[in-house]
Amino acid sequence: MARGSITGWEEVKRNINKFARIAGHQAVRDGVYGISLDAAEEIRARTPVGPTGNLRRSIRARKFSKEKGQFIAFTAIDRKIAPHAHLVEFGHRTLDGGHVPAHPFFRPVMRKYRNGKYLKRMEKVMQGIVRKVRPDGNW
Repeated sequence: MARGSITGWEEVKRNINKFARIAGHQAVRDGVYGISLDAAEEIRARTPVGPTGNLRRSIRARKFSKEKGQFIAFTAIDRKIAPHAHLVEFGHRTLDGGHVPAHPFFRPVMRKYRNGKYLKRMEKVMQGIVRKVRPDGNW
């Protein structure tokens, strides 16, 4: 029976752990931002288009990192482009006493994400991390 030892095993383990952290962080960052992008696209599809198209153009998806390992993404309306967004979303009264009905375009999509679509998408993100770290898909 042959005897021997593997040198550098600790370094190999460190590199594997480093790869897992890097692959995981990038996959989570991409996944969280991807969810925000998907929501923005759905909102744009529901947004009524006026003569300028500013309301649809104002919908933004943004991402940033607060601390290492913390990723934040959000979908919002750029109020500099469409300061009237709330009037469309909630409706409003007119100066002559009339009423313009609401055309909700933002809230219905956010409700859908809050009620399950977000969790389904995060599950796919986590599966993607597993595939990057372990190509056979098993932990």
